Amino acid sequence: MEIRDLIENKQYEDIMKLDSPLYDPYKCIAAIYLGDYVSAVRYSKRRSFQRAYGYYKFKKYSKALKTLNKIKKRSLKCKILKSQCLYYKGCYKESFEILNSLKDKDLNEEGFVNLAILKALAGVDTDRVSVIKDANFKLQELYNSLFKYVDNDDLFIAELEELDKEFDVSESVVKKQIANLKNENLSDFNFSSKEHSIINYNNHNGSVDCRNLLNFQKEVFIQNTFFNSKTRNFKENNRLMLLNKAFDAVKKFSEEKSFKILEKILDKHSNILLNSDIELLKGILYKNFEKSLEIINLH
Repeated sequence: MEIRDLIENKQYEDIMKLDSPLYDPYKCIAAIYLGDYVSAVRYSKRRSFQRAYGYYKFKKYSKALKTLNKIKKRSLKCKILKSQCLYYKGCYKESFEILNSLKDKDLNEEGFVNLAILKALAGVDTDRVSVIKDANFKLQELYNSLFKYVDNDDLFIAELEELDKEFDVSESVVKKQIANLKNENLSDFNFSSKEHSIINYNNHNGSVDCRNLLNFQKEVFIQNTFFNSKTRNFKENNRLMLLNKAFDAVKKFSEEKSFKILEKILDKHSNILLNSDIELLKGILYKNFEKSLEIINLH
C-alpha cells in the first residue's frame, strides 16, 4: 500500500512498520497520533519541535526546554510549548511573559484561559483585555484567575461560590472544586479520568490544602494549546500529507536527495505548499532546488 493511502486512511500503526529511515518523519507524527511519545522522540530530528513535544508529553520538561532552546527559528508553536514547559516547572512569571507577548489571534480563547492562571500564579498585573466569548471558556478563565487567592482558603472558597452563583453550570469545575475544598460528597459528580485527582485530594487525611490544588490545576485544567479547540486534531496533521505531496513532485531525484532538499524548504514554504496544486508545488521546489543543493552540499 502507498504511503499516501496509509496517511489518508489514518493507518498509523502501519506507518510505524515502514522500514526505511526515509520514513522517520512520517513515523514521528504517526507516533504522536498513537500517543507513543517515546517513539516520537526516537524518530524525530534532534533540533525539532516534534522532539520537544515528545519530551513534553511524557513530562520531561527540562529536556523539552533544552531542545526548544536549540531551535534557531522560533515558531509560534515553539513559543507556546516553551511557555507550557515553564508552567509545569513552576516558572510562572517566565511562562506568563512568553504567552503574554503573543497576539490575540495567536492566543485564541484557550490561550487566554492559560494566561489567566499564569497571571494569578505569577502575581503579575496586566491591562490586557480578554477576547473570550464562549461561556465555557469564560468560566474557566475566571476560575483560573481566582488562584491568586489560593493562600487564603476562606477567601478562595468565597470567591468560588460567587463565581458559581454567576454561572451556575451543572458539573462545572467550580462546583466540583467547591465540594472538594469543603470536603463534601463528590459521588454525585461525573469526573474524567484526570479529574479523579480531585477525589484523591479530597480523601487525603479528610481535608484539602488549597496550595496542593496547584498540582491539581496543572494536571487537569491547563488547556493544551497544540490542539484545535473545535476539531481537537493535532496541528501537525498536514505535515504527513505535505511530505508525501512534495515527494511526488520531485520523483526525478533520488528519494534521499529529495528528502534532504525538502527539509530545507518545508519550514519556509509550508503554508504555500499545503494549498498548492502539483504543478505550482513543482515550481516552488524547483525554484529553491539549486539553493537547497548548495546548502546541503549535494551539487
